[in-house]
Amino acid sequence: MNNNIHPIHKAARMAYNLLLALFAICISGVCVACGGEEDDTTPSYADVNGFAPADDDNSPTAQLRRDFYNQTGSYLLFKDTLITHTSDGRSELLDITYFIMGSIDWQSDYKYTYEYIEDIEQQRKAAEYVQKYLIKRLGKNTPYSFFLVNDLHYDYYGRLRQRDKVLGLRSYVISMGGGEAYDDPETYFGDMIVDIVKNSISRVPEELMNQFYAFSKDYYGNDIDGELTDQEVWDLGMFYYIEDDWWGNYFYYQSTDLSLWLEAVLTMSPSEFEAEYGSSSVMMEKYALLREIILDQGFEL
Repeated sequence: MNNNIHPIHKAARMAYNLLLALFAICISGVCVACGGEEDDTTPSYADVNGFAPADDDNSPTAQLRRDFYNQTGSYLLFKDTLITHTSDGRSELLDITYFIMGSIDWQSDYKYTYEYIEDIEQQRKAAEYVQKYLIKRLGKNTPYSFFLVNDLHYDYYGRLRQRDKVLGLRSYVISMGGGEAYDDPETYFGDMIVDIVKNSISRVPEELMNQFYAFSKDYYGNDIDGELTDQEVWDLGMFYYIEDDWWGNYFYYQSTDLSLWLEAVLTMSPSEFEAEYGSSSVMMEKYALLREIILDQGFEL
């Protein structure tokens, strides 16, 4: 052991040890104070999972919800009333707009109204379609619960507007669009998954997305002199350009480009895409990069 410690260093070490001792005393005092309080005998319902059916609920809806959880790992809701209770005895409501920090859905802070799915057959069909056309694509992004409704509206400055989903922290509210989802579920939920993936990609590191945009960044929104062939457009990493008799011809903007590419990657297999756009190496590279980004986000293709 080195005994030749400079006096200043020795003093600093003694002060540090003293602070540690004082901190330990304070912590132990807090613990003693907490332990000295009388136990609260009011039921907290902390051991009750409000997202699952009550144990004594043997209704067809409750069984459907249990089966859904067993098959997907996500809870299924048909009402926003949970079975837990607050301290004053009132039922807890699913607060879809609550977030610990910020929000994950750009319209999450609106006031929403729901039209419940009451009929058991409609409930079964809604659960089946969500599981078949949506959950299988979400992969690791499957939420804690799904709240399925027949219709979903939000108040926009005093006027009700329709939405197909709200992506909350504890639940995704999924609307059947007043019945529209049953007519063509593949298209309905296909459009929905594009929006969900786009929302997720907004959190991808900027440098990675810049690699994707780099293929066409010099052309977004630019005017075009004359006309271009499909091959010329594809070699710029674009699907098409806008033809306007008033403004002239121009390329669409970056946000449109991302939406078009997400739709392509999510709806076309690599072989299908190659059959259509394989003559352009730029299109193939751009497809491969975005596909990798989507897979890295945990989605299934």
